[in-house]
Amino acid sequence: MHNSKSFLNGLLRVFVPVCLLMCVEAQAQTFPIDSLQYNGPRNKRINLVFVSDGYTSAELTNFVTNATTVNTALMNTVPFSNYKTFFNTYVVKVPSTNSGTKHPGTASDESSSGGQPVANPTTYFSSTFDYGGIHRLVYQSSLTPITNVLSANLPQYNQGFVLANSTYYGGAGGTYATATTHASSAEIAIHEIGHSFGALADEYWAGAGYAAEKANMTQTSSPTTVKWKNWIGINGTGVYAYGTSGAQATWYRPHQSCKMQYLGYAFCSVCTEAFVSKFHSLVNMIDSYLPTSTSFTLVGTGATSFSVTHLQTSNNTIKVKWYLNNSTTPFATGASVSIPYATFVNGTNTVKASVIDSTGLSKSYLPAVGYVKNVTWTVTKSTGMLAVADLAGEIKNNVGYISWAVPEVNGDEQFFIARSIDGINFKTVNTLQSQPGLNRYTFIDSDIQLPVSYYKVSVKRGSNIVSSDAIRLQKALSSLSYKVYQDALARRYNINYASETNLNVYITITNANGQQVLKRDLGKTSQSSTYTFDLANQPPGVYYMTLFIGNESETTKLMAL
Repeated sequence: MHNSKSFLNGLLRVFVPVCLLMCVEAQAQTFPIDSLQYNGPRNKRINLVFVSDGYTSAELTNFVTNATTVNTALMNTVPFSNYKTFFNTYVVKVPSTNSGTKHPGTASDESSSGGQPVANPTTYFSSTFDYGGIHRLVYQSSLTPITNVLSANLPQYNQGFVLANSTYYGGAGGTYATATTHASSAEIAIHEIGHSFGALADEYWAGAGYAAEKANMTQTSSPTTVKWKNWIGINGTGVYAYGTSGAQATWYRPHQSCKMQYLGYAFCSVCTEAFVSKFHSLVNMIDSYLPTSTSFTLVGTGATSFSVTHLQTSNNTIKVKWYLNNSTTPFATGASVSIPYATFVNGTNTVKASVIDSTGLSKSYLPAVGYVKNVTWTVTKSTGMLAVADLAGEIKNNVGYISWAVPEVNGDEQFFIARSIDGINFKTVNTLQSQPGLNRYTFIDSDIQLPVSYYKVSVKRGSNIVSSDAIRLQKALSSLSYKVYQDALARRYNINYASETNLNVYITITNANGQQVLKRDLGKTSQSSTYTFDLANQPPGVYYMTLFIGNESETTKLMAL
C-alpha cells in the first residue's frame, strides 16, 4: 500500500463546482445495478453507490472488481467495520465510449505526473486529471450527469462514488468522492469519503481556502474548550497546530497521524466519532417492532408481548432497555418483554423500548449513555371494561370444557353460554353469575352428542350486553376415520386411517388379561395411511386394539386364531 508521509504532496481536497440553474440537465439513462453488500431495505440502510467512468462495456466486469476492492477495504476500516450492517453497497455499471481518464497535461505541477501521457477519451462523466490546475486532482467539470444517473438508477443513495478507469494516482473529495484504480486507490477512496461522506477536513494544510470549522479542524486552541475535549489525552488526541506561522498557526487538528493526513493510517478518534454520528443520523437502529400499532386498548386479561428488531454492531454495543409509565429505571432488558395484565394501571400506560448504542468509538453523546432510538406504545387499560376474551374449549370423552376471561368484573355480570350445531343458530344452554375479583370462568357441557359443536359467550352488565365470537369444537374421534382388516390365514392386521385434526394418533394392543403387548405412535396425518402389526408371536385368543386421539379413545375387538 502506498504510504505518503504528506498527503499535501498527493491530493488536495476539491472545491465543489456549482452548476448554474440555467444549465440544461441531460436526460439520465438507466443502467445495470449490482449489489456488493446487502444488509436490509434501502430506506432503512445507508446506501453507498459506485458509478463507473472510463470503462467500456467490455470492461465493466473490471469495474465491479475494482469497486469490490475499494468497498472491502472501506468495510474493513474502523468505524465502518463496526457498523457494516448499517450499509448497502451497489455498483451502477455505466459504459463509456472510450477507455481511460482525461489528462490534458496542463497542471502547474505536471512534473509530478510520472510521465503520464496526455489523453482525451470520451467518457460518460468526463473525469479528468489536472482539475483546478493540480495534476493528481481527479474530478468532473459538471456534477449534473452523476446526479442524474444516481437519481434515475438508485434514488435512495446516500453517497455516490466515481471510480475513474486509470492506473495513475489521483482522486478528490467533494459532493461525490472520486478515485482512480491506482494501487493506492482504496486508501485514497477512504480518505476522500472522509470529505464527501464524513464532512471531515484534511489534517494536513491544504491552503487557507480550505480552512474551516469542521469536526476535526478548529481555531479553538484550549484543550478544555475545544470541540473534541472529551478525547484529550486518549489515543494520542490533543490540540495540534497545522503550522508554526501564518494562517497555519491559527488552525488546529486533533491528531498527528490520522488518515485525513496520511495514507495508511487509521482514522483518529475524533474522525471516527464524526463517522459514527453520521451513521446514526442516517439510520434508525430499530428495524421493526411489535405490536405494530403504537396505541391500543387491552383486550382480555392475558399478558401483552412487545418486541423490537434492531441492528447490531460487530462488537454488540447495541442493547435494549424497557421502561413502563415514564419510569427512569428499566424494568427489563433484551429484545422482547411480556407484561402481565395486572402490571398495567387503569387508564393510560406507556411502554418504551430504548435501543441504545453505547459504543466506545464516540463520546459525542455524553453525558447520556449512548445513541438512543425509542419506540413508545400507549396502552389503555379500561376501567369497568365489558368484554369476553380468550374464549377457548376442548372436548374430552363427550364432555365439553369451555373457558373465557373478562377484564373487569364487579359481581353484577351475567354470562350466557350458547351452543349451536351449525355455527349460525345458537341456543342458550346455561347462565352463570360473575364473582367480584374473579376474571376467568369455566362451563362444563356434559351433554355433547354431535361430532361438531359451536359455542359463544355473552356477558351482561345492566342493560349492556357484549358477545364473543364463536368457537368450533370437534370430537377428536369424529375426525378420525379408520378400518381394520386381517390378512387371510395369518395373524397380521392392517389399519388404514386418516385424521382431520392435527393430533397424534396412537394404538395399544392388549390381551384378554389386560396385558399390553404392543404400543405404537402413528403420528399426525391428514392423508390416508396404513400401519401393519403382527400377532403371530402371541398366543391365539381375543385381543383388544384401542386407538387414541387427543383425549378420546375407541376400542375394537380382534380375534387372533
